[in-house]
Amino acid sequence: MLFGIFTGTGMMFIYPRWERAQGPLKLFQTAGVISGLACMAIPFTAPFSLEVPSLALASVVAVGAVRTIANSAMFVVASVFTNNSVDPSIRGTYNGLSFTCVAAVRTVSPAVCGRLFGWSITEPTLGWPFDVHLIFIFLGASWGLATVAAIARFDPSIERPLNADAEDQKRGPPVLVEVGLGGK
Repeated sequence: MLFGIFTGTGMMFIYPRWERAQGPLKLFQTAGVISGLACMAIPFTAPFSLEVPSLALASVVAVGAVRTIANSAMFVVASVFTNNSVDPSIRGTYNGLSFTCVAAVRTVSPAVCGRLFGWSITEPTLGWPFDVHLIFIFLGASWGLATVAAIARFDPSIERPLNADAEDQKRGPPVLVEVGLGGK
């Protein structure tokens, strides 16, 4: 529930300003790096739990809030990019394919990450970063690097809908309509 509140707050107040300040492409890249760094920071909140338990909870919630807001912003931008990159006649098929790919990754990830985490806690002699921190470092680094690599391949035209110029020409110049209240 708490992270749902962070998502809603982030989408209403933070995302619009962030998107205006950086634009969709830069926002996607920045949010990906922030999300990756926040994921890597999660295990480093554990030392607080030994000294001040309430500080441990606050640090985990703060890191989680940052990661949740960054992930939510990335989801919105990725949805816009997905819809902008295909012709409207096949948009539904393309969205279905993208959700199928997401489901496949979400199916395989727990097995891979669970195995990696299990290995990291059964081999305590290896030390840092191959201890309990390994999975968080792996996930954060792979998330951040994948985001940067993906954005490097995006064409800046992805910020506009496919055939937007042709659609603008068909519509013509914008028409301003005054709407009056009352019976006049």
